[in-house]
Amino acid sequence: MRANFFGSTACYLLKRDKILFIKFNKKWGQVYAPIGEKMEIGETPTECLLREYIYCNRI
Repeated sequence: MRANFFGSTACYLLKRDKILFIKFNKKWGQVYAPIGEKMEIGETPTECLLREYIYCNRI
């Protein structure tokens, strides 16, 4: 059964002419993507981005 999709977010953070991206490995090589994630039920886009940003800064 497929889960309901509630939306997703993406955010480009710019600081001193640099953009923050997440780097991860896929079977075809390294991929860079903006911070973002699928939103949880009842979550606003801003809350989603803050959650993902905080998570990325803990790694």
